[in-house]
Amino acid sequence: MKKKRPSLQDVADRVGVTKMTVSRFLRNPEQVSEALRVKIARELDSLNYIPNRAPDILSNATSHAIGVLLPSLT
Repeated sequence: MKKKRPSLQDVADRVGVTKMTVSRFLRNPEQVSEALRVKIARELDSLNYIPNRAPDILSNATSHAIGVLLPSLT
């Protein structure tokens, strides 16, 4: 059976903060107090948390593709 990856909510519950605070720590650590940074970092390590970057990639990505429509050549 596959082991479930820890989520932001799992980390937040263990630290006693909101999911948004953990997200803010991951994106802009300077916006979180030093005491919380230490607690969150410790829990991220203990849970072996690996961020899922797919949503970031999808929301920020541009394909640089150009579509071309051609009339029938026959």
